[in-house]
Amino acid sequence: MSGVQHHRATLKKNHKSFKSRHSTKGQIKTVQKGSQGLSKVVTIVPLSSSIDAKSVVTSIIGSVDQQAEVNSPGITSVYLDRFKQNLTFVIPPASFLAIIDSAKVADFVVFALSATEEVDKFGELCIRTIESQGVSSVFSVISNLNDVDTIKKQTEVKSSLSSYFSHFFPSSDKPFTISNSAESLNLCRSLCQKYPKGINWRDERPYILADKFYWQDDSNSENGGYLAVEGVVRGKGIDPNRLIHIPDFGDFQVAKIAKRQFQRHSVLKEDISNESEFPDSSQDDVDPFINIDADMMSDEEEYDMTAEPSIEQGVRLDDHLYFRDEYKEDLDQKLKSRKIPKGMSSYQARWILDDDEFSDEDISDNEEMEDENGEGDFGISKPVASEYEPTDAGEIEMDNFVDLAADEEELQLKEFRQRARDNLDFPDEIELSPTVSAKDRMIRYRGLKNLRSCTWDADEKDSRAPEEWKRLLRVANYKGTRTRVLKESLQNARIDVGTPVTIFIKCDRNLVELLGQAPLILYGLLQYENKMVVLNFAIQQSTEYEEPIAAKETLIIQCGPRRYTANPIFSQAGKSSNNVYKYQRFIYPGESATATVIAPIMFGNVPTLFFKKVDQELRLAATGSIFNADHSRILAKRSVLTGHPFKIHKRVVTIRYMFFNRDDIMWFKAVPLFTRMGNSGYIKEPLGTHGYFKATFDRKIHAQDTVAMALYKRVWPRVATLWDGNI
Repeated sequence: MSGVQHHRATLKKNHKSFKSRHSTKGQIKTVQKGSQGLSKVVTIVPLSSSIDAKSVVTSIIGSVDQQAEVNSPGITSVYLDRFKQNLTFVIPPASFLAIIDSAKVADFVVFALSATEEVDKFGELCIRTIESQGVSSVFSVISNLNDVDTIKKQTEVKSSLSSYFSHFFPSSDKPFTISNSAESLNLCRSLCQKYPKGINWRDERPYILADKFYWQDDSNSENGGYLAVEGVVRGKGIDPNRLIHIPDFGDFQVAKIAKRQFQRHSVLKEDISNESEFPDSSQDDVDPFINIDADMMSDEEEYDMTAEPSIEQGVRLDDHLYFRDEYKEDLDQKLKSRKIPKGMSSYQARWILDDDEFSDEDISDNEEMEDENGEGDFGISKPVASEYEPTDAGEIEMDNFVDLAADEEELQLKEFRQRARDNLDFPDEIELSPTVSAKDRMIRYRGLKNLRSCTWDADEKDSRAPEEWKRLLRVANYKGTRTRVLKESLQNARIDVGTPVTIFIKCDRNLVELLGQAPLILYGLLQYENKMVVLNFAIQQSTEYEEPIAAKETLIIQCGPRRYTANPIFSQAGKSSNNVYKYQRFIYPGESATATVIAPIMFGNVPTLFFKKVDQELRLAATGSIFNADHSRILAKRSVLTGHPFKIHKRVVTIRYMFFNRDDIMWFKAVPLFTRMGNSGYIKEPLGTHGYFKATFDRKIHAQDTVAMALYKRVWPRVATLWDGNI
């Protein structure tokens, strides 16, 4: 006995995780195998019209010498004795939405290729969409190979189809020949023994593939009953306080969740059919917007935007207002009656408070303190000696400037704009009509010295902001909130993964009739995931869609389990220190951008697809993923006014065709100018009454150069609406 060694008693624990009373270590391993030991879901996707999906399922089951009645379309569950595994085969209807929805919930997707028929347009749309939306694990099978004449041709066909399929899924296995019993057995073995890769966004939430659904009458219910859905909880544990999302039908509250008895071939067997979980007072509501009461509305710091500035004050430049002449005249009149100390200029006197007083002996003549260059008070240029030299067109000082005749002016304007259309220098260029005031048309625009470093208040008041803007959910830290919500969802889950349940959903009775024959899938939402936010997507146009996509164009967006109709706003991709980004009118093939909509928040890097309806068909226009949910992201639409150099003398240039009256020039005088060749300048003074003005640049400009002024206004995202599924 002295040679026998014993472990210390401190190492003996009765509550080790792998030593429960109900399960042995081998049983727990079996539960964790595959998709938590559940019946593995296998979706069959035919890529050609000649393929019979039912025969594919029959061949897989028949490879282990078993038979089953296969529902096509429908769901077929079978227990394979040879591999001791439950498989659930899903054959969706010949509908695009039903196919891609069935692929989302599948542990394995089996693509069926035809040896005698090429993949049709519909099949290629399906495989591209499934690849883009995220897929767990995939296999491919070849049917009708015996219809090919010779063995040599059969080998060529298999090689060609394998090359085609590897283009979409490079790491997948070679295609299985479904007519060959040995290869069918290998496929069946892979389905039963291989661990599915999973889909991150799906596996972070609870979801249920419905075994059946029906209407359960209940006189205590507001709608006279509930939609009862039977199935097994997958992904993560479910909490009855969270909402349930049914694709294309919306979000619904849970009345209760009843546990059912485990199936015959499950590892753990116990009767829990009498247990039910009910929501409590913390259950989420179905209102997609934040409820704001009167007290919250009065809280200006959190909900009220800053006051909208008066448009009569003047143009805005980098969040500063430049006053109009009438305001300047009132201020000048006030300064004339003010006592100014000796040695102080009129500009410095503007910073003196009204209650400051000075003695008469400190007063100095205001005119003696003007700048040497003739720049007057308040940024308005005073008349100075012209810097021009005499030219063939004559001296162009303001006193000697003569406007052209109206007919001649109109003719030259048409010629200039025709040349501009032939050689478009600025994609954002707009043309102003000579009869329209630029000040009135561009009243909401502002000037910016630098888009990347400007100051722009994200909460400034704007009458064109969406009505729902104040009721949107604001997420300060998107990644941090996602981590917290996922952690809390695990802690608050009342029903574990793998539990058969019956979920009773609060809804109208007619929903049962609208669900149709497509497999019913329920997704459990995380906290806040029914609330509207400003959702930003990283988007890239599909290589198969060659036409440019216009901003505000109606698109059908699929984001995880949701599909909604939206008019996204496009902006530049990347990150900016001031969170101001240039609005883009189009995105083109191969170009990356950011799409912004007001839509329900989804946590995580969820794949997003953008479809466009063309001739009653859906085309995959772009793909992307959720970038963040930042409401302070400012989308600045850029409009460029261009002018033509009329007279050039050194750095001083006379510009025409940018404005057509004197008042517009004075209004936009504070906004800087630039040229196509990289020069920068500013407006000095107007000339005449037809919109000519003097401008000074940093260096002499070329006669063929184009002078431009960039103006910006904020563009607000639009609210997305639930798509009804009608193509």
